[in-house]
Amino acid sequence: YVWECILLSLPAFCLGMLFFHIIIRPFLYPVYHYLDGVYTSKTYLLIFAVYCIVSFTVLSAAVAGHILKSR
Repeated sequence: YVWECILLSLPAFCLGMLFFHIIIRPFLYPVYHYLDGVYTSKTYLLIFAVYCIVSFTVLSAAVAGHILKSR
């Protein structure tokens, strides 16, 4: 279950990042010139890595707790 959640999140993250960089950012750039410096791909990858670590830890604890209760 834990890996299923992470494997489903990976394509959603990639599509969301492409959607933002290709479709949304060109429309926002004339108004918000700082978008290129602040919201880089590296920033998004770092946020996604933190998300994966936290969700893996929390989901693993939840699954382990459920297994222990069912015994």
